[in-house]
Amino acid sequence: MKKMNLGQINKPKYYSFREVWLFMEISPATLYRMIKCGRIKAINTAKSGKKSIYGFRAEDVQEYYDSLPNTNQRLEEVHK
Repeated sequence: MKKMNLGQINKPKYYSFREVWLFMEISPATLYRMIKCGRIKAINTAKSGKKSIYGFRAEDVQEYYDSLPNTNQRLEEVHK
């Protein structure tokens, strides 16, 4: 049996809440609204407590971005 090299395993890329709102050029409040209404998938990474700490898989951010109509309207659509 061949040994697995851990360096060969493709781990999914994750982004922080801050990285996503800066990338999308939107306010944190807008990103919270997008999560709340289900427009973008987020993972609550908080272990405990009342405050949610969100993370995003790169595939989910890309999927949302690709779902926008076209490049000229993408930023306008994000700001809705």
